[in-house]
Formats: sequence, C-alpha cells, structure tokens
Amino acid sequence: MSNSGPISDKLVRLVRMYILENKEQTEEWEEEPEEPFPQAREQGKTIGLVVDLTNTDRYYKKTDWENYNVKYM
Repeated sequence: MSNSGPISDKLVRLVRMYILENKEQTEEWEEEPEEPFPQAREQGKTIGLVVDLTNTDRYYKKTDWENYNVKYM
C-alpha cells in the first residue's frame, strides 16, 4: 500500500501530527489552527483537509479551519 496521493500531502491529524510529503512530523502546536501553515508553505505544500479524530470541538472549531479555506471533517 502506497502512502502517496493527493490527499496524503494535505491530511492533518489533530493528535499533534501532520503529514507532509509522506513523512510524519510531530509538532508541538499551540491551540491555534494557523500553526502548521508557515512550515507547510516553506515546503511548498498546501493544507487543504483536516480530519479531527477527537470527536469534540474542545481544541478546534470547524470555522477556525474554514477561515483558512481548509475543509474540516
């Protein structure tokens, strides 16, 4: 099974991990959704999809990400 594809570049797991260029990079994010954007831009990547696995809006709200034109699930 390959980890490459259009979604794998853009998938963000809100358990303090995000995936860019098929590599997992752990980041200590603040509680702000804009944290991963500068590093993604530096690597020539765009974050377009966030999959929230927490089943709560305690950490992030859907509108926080939609303000950055990012789809939030």
